Amino acid sequence: MVIELIKRFEELIKEVAEAKETRLRFGAKLLSVSELAEQYYCEKKVELKRLYGEEETLEMKLGKEAHKILLKDSIKVKREELWHKISLGKPILAREMLLLGKYADIIIAGIADAIFFYKGFPIVLFEHKFSSKQIPFRNHHSN
Repeated sequence: MVIELIKRFEELIKEVAEAKETRLRFGAKLLSVSELAEQYYCEKKVELKRLYGEEETLEMKLGKEAHKILLKDSIKVKREELWHKISLGKPILAREMLLLGKYADIIIAGIADAIFFYKGFPIVLFEHKFSSKQIPFRNHHSN
C-alpha cells in the first residue's frame, strides 16, 4: 500500500512538472488549497494576487517565524520513510507535509501545518494561524 501511495504521489508531481497547457487561469499548473478556500472569501483578491503577486505584511513575516519555531524540534525524514511509519500504524505527527490530490483533471496541492496519524489514518489536521486579531474573520466562523 505504501509503495502505491508513493507511486501515485510521484505521478502527480511528474504530471505537474510536465504540464504545458492547462485550463486553469493564469496558466497555473495546479490549484493550491489556500487559493481554493480564499476564492470563497474574495475571488477578486485571488485574481489580483495572481496578476501582481502578494506583498509580505508584518503579520505574514511573524507567521513564518512562528512556523519555524514549531518546526524547531521536528526531525526531517524522507517522504518514503514517513509513509512507511504511517503504514505501520504508529502514532505520528507530521509537520509541513505536502499533500497532492486530483479532482477531474485539476491537481490540488496543499501543505498541512501538522497531521496526527494513528493506526495509519489521519485523525487531526492542524492549521495554525498567527494573527493579532482575537476573533476570527466572519468568513472563518463555522455555521
